[in-house]
Amino acid sequence: MLKPNDTNTCQTDAVVLKIVSDALHYAWTPVISLNDPTIKNPTATPTDPSTTYHVVANIGKCVSQADIKIKTVPYPIADAGFDQEICFGTSTQIQASGGSIYVWSPATFLDNSHIANPRVMNPTAGVRYIVTVRDTLGCPKAVRIQL
Repeated sequence: MLKPNDTNTCQTDAVVLKIVSDALHYAWTPVISLNDPTIKNPTATPTDPSTTYHVVANIGKCVSQADIKIKTVPYPIADAGFDQEICFGTSTQIQASGGSIYVWSPATFLDNSHIANPRVMNPTAGVRYIVTVRDTLGCPKAVRIQL
């Protein structure tokens, strides 16, 4: 059996434990977060920040073992700030936090829709903005928050 690759996943996400093996029988541990600990490539949903899965594979009397370490990282904790009201023809700044990459939509009336704190420039109507926040240091999946 080849050494499987360790990997990262976002908290609460499932990951398939992949091994290269021609064994006939498999026994994975810990079994608590696996969909089936007796198959070649089970799906794991780890809840701890780091879990090491151990597999014993065999064909008759030939036995091979390996470990796969899965590290879970949290989703960004996104915050779009408070709702704001402004007078017609004036401007304000909105502020998001909790990540590394920001995309506001719609981009209408914004001076830059790809920063955490764009200015809303002279809106002619009410707008509900949604910010998508991504984190390059943890879970790369986006979190969307309405302002």
